[in-house]
Amino acid sequence: GDRIAITVNDQNLIVDVHLLGEIDHHRIIRGALARPLMAGHEQAVIRTEDGKEESYVVRPLARSKVASVPVGAHAIFLLDERHGIADVTYGSAEAAAEAQQLRQKRSPLKSSFKRVTGVILKTLDHNTISFQAHEGSVQLLEVSPLVLDKLPKGHLVVLFLDAENTVIDVSAYDTEH
Repeated sequence: GDRIAITVNDQNLIVDVHLLGEIDHHRIIRGALARPLMAGHEQAVIRTEDGKEESYVVRPLARSKVASVPVGAHAIFLLDERHGIADVTYGSAEAAAEAQQLRQKRSPLKSSFKRVTGVILKTLDHNTISFQAHEGSVQLLEVSPLVLDKLPKGHLVVLFLDAENTVIDVSAYDTEH
């Protein structure tokens, strides 16, 4: 029986709900995706209009919409009270046209990343790791700064690589199953 205030976007889809009278703390950020979303589309790095790059959690209902925004296309991001991206839109017809021209730079589908199984040998300078693939070859791989701290050295892992062979996500490999 509580009264609520519902926030809807330009397609009349619900993006947030609050108890009536509760102060919402939504924030608008203008900018562009700095890089494709990580494998689960759960994090986005936005380059703001003043050139700073900031990382945000993408709320589950906004993931496919945010993933459809091409890297570099100017957009308006709605952040909820927990500083997560709740919605995204283009601010003008010009911005939508720009996004259409950049459409090949959209984030890949969740399952379309290349997967490599092996062991991380060590972390090197400039966001690079030394990695021994399961078949034995050793290679140097560039790593997204968002993933660097999550990389366990010496353990069997699955790395997810984007089209440029940059590590964008990691998963621990379950050796018991």
